[in-house]
Amino acid sequence: MDTPTKFAEEIASEFDDDSEFRKSKGYFCTPKQGATLLVKGGGLDLSKTADLGAGVGMLTAALVESVASGTKNRHIHCTLYENEVRLIPLLRKVMRHTQRWAKTKGVNFRYSVRKVDLLEAFRNEEHAYTTIVSNPPFLRVPADSELKKKTRKFLCTVNLYGSFMEGTLNWTAK
Repeated sequence: MDTPTKFAEEIASEFDDDSEFRKSKGYFCTPKQGATLLVKGGGLDLSKTADLGAGVGMLTAALVESVASGTKNRHIHCTLYENEVRLIPLLRKVMRHTQRWAKTKGVNFRYSVRKVDLLEAFRNEEHAYTTIVSNPPFLRVPADSELKKKTRKFLCTVNLYGSFMEGTLNWTAK
């Protein structure tokens, strides 16, 4: 059975040639190597984790692999947020694979997938996640756009990345 990051990498490969989709959505698949590096070292409280703008789930897959390689904290619960309809079935597929793989390694991995507009959710929901992973879209916000109206609620209004970071800070346990 492939590792979760290897499986996610294979699923994400279908977007490698779709530059129009990537450009219009600010979507760039997190590379396996980058995801693994970001979660290396472990020691995180993963009891209430969020993956914001999860894409196909590479960061969560890397988190689960990190937990499996350690001896502590073999439980993880993650809420994965994604608003791109095209990605959600692929995200669910990767998470099902990750859950099966985790079970073979003695890791209790539970997850849920939420389709929401994160810019709205950041302002209308309260959470206290213990760990948040994200590879936010780096997309310039055009003036006089619907997106511009949504980002006016944030300190950073010129790109989505800044709005995501502000939302992440608001949703992190104090």
